[in-house]
Amino acid sequence: MAALQQAFSVEQNGQFLVESTYVNFQVPAARRSRHSLVMVHGGGHTGAVYESTPDGREGWSTRFLRWGHAVHVVDLVERGRAGFARMPQVWKD
Repeated sequence: MAALQQAFSVEQNGQFLVESTYVNFQVPAARRSRHSLVMVHGGGHTGAVYESTPDGREGWSTRFLRWGHAVHVVDLVERGRAGFARMPQVWKD
């Protein structure tokens, strides 16, 4: 782990993560279920497909939040807001 930390420097504007998944987790104030929904995109999409529609209407995550369910919207590695799987500064081919 120490060798990996020495392989790159920390960006002045903040830290970045490599090989990480981004999760936007929201819990409504009036929760109606103890179970959470996990929304995972497919194909070349990102988690944004659950947040709104292309024409601006509310997406599934907003609807389920309004209905009282906690929601996890996931961006898998190398998609949307998630980290990248490989960085040349860290791993050499």
